[in-house]
Amino acid sequence: MRSIWRSGAPVLLAAALLAGCSLQGSGGATSAPPDSGVTEHWSVLEGEARLPAVGTRWTSGPMEELTPSPDYGELVPYAGAGYYLVYPDGEGGTVQSPSLSSLFGLMTVDGCAVLDPVCTGIYASSYLDGQGTSHTLPVWELTRTDPEAGNPGNGRLTALAARDGSWAAPFRYWAAAGSPLGVFAGDGTGLSLLSTETGEVLKSWTWAQLGVEDLEDFPWFANNMEATAQWAGDAFFLGIWGEGNTAHLLDPETGAVTTLSAQAWYERDGARYTAQTGWQAEAAEDGTVTVSKGDTSYTFQSPLPAVQYPYVQEDRVFFYDYSSSAAAVTTLEGQTVLTAPLGQLNGRTGPCTPGTGRR
Repeated sequence: MRSIWRSGAPVLLAAALLAGCSLQGSGGATSAPPDSGVTEHWSVLEGEARLPAVGTRWTSGPMEELTPSPDYGELVPYAGAGYYLVYPDGEGGTVQSPSLSSLFGLMTVDGCAVLDPVCTGIYASSYLDGQGTSHTLPVWELTRTDPEAGNPGNGRLTALAARDGSWAAPFRYWAAAGSPLGVFAGDGTGLSLLSTETGEVLKSWTWAQLGVEDLEDFPWFANNMEATAQWAGDAFFLGIWGEGNTAHLLDPETGAVTTLSAQAWYERDGARYTAQTGWQAEAAEDGTVTVSKGDTSYTFQSPLPAVQYPYVQEDRVFFYDYSSSAAAVTTLEGQTVLTAPLGQLNGRTGPCTPGTGRR
């Protein structure tokens, strides 16, 4: 589905979380059923002092965008509200998700809120180097939902901010990705490289300059696959698209975009995971895959024969088809433990879009 906001998008229903609660005695509480074996003793709560209110606000008015200040110090996320997802049921009605998801804001370490809970997610910007080692940047990536102005694939808008709040870029980007040069951020007009120290736009390119013609089919924005764009050791990987599924990489110094085959990119990207895990994965024309580490090796039939560029994470082998978003996971011995027609794979350390290292 190209745009979830145009085809049965989930609706966000905000529901403020309770700041505190108290029982009002047996007259205001629901009694247990007579045959439950439970005996209430509400009198033990009488006279109990309420918990003191904690936390302050930087300003008394709404704080829906972060106002930069040199006085915050380190900022940390907090969960201050929630929402339910409501989906069309296919029969003209709706069905509500049974679980409550959190909305987040930012506060100082001593509990002073500087951003109201308007974010669906707050993430530390990061990247993988050429050896597969993760590096965290002093930048928060903040996301919220705006079906009109947001990413055409999922309605998401992204803001950026220094983790000490000394600078902030508003909710205007459709996606962001860290690098040792700064944070790459894309919107409807093009790609920018922002300084992690000041938030200044160091360089920018239009999508036409980068060879991107249709943003709705651009892998970074389409089909909720923001993480296809990433730092690739010495260049910024833009994604795989076009005839023959060609990989595109941007040299930030020169602005030149080079291309290589999808297979060459998969092998290059997979080398980072091999460096991390010690496992190597090779595919054969007969549809089999061999994973090996030292003197140990396993050969088995690929669960996705059309795509044979797996990588190993701990004791699982991950397969991902960029063209269809099909995914599969097997054991090292080849037993299939998960197949998904669309998806994001979840490793033991958290959700990770396959082949990207981004969690």
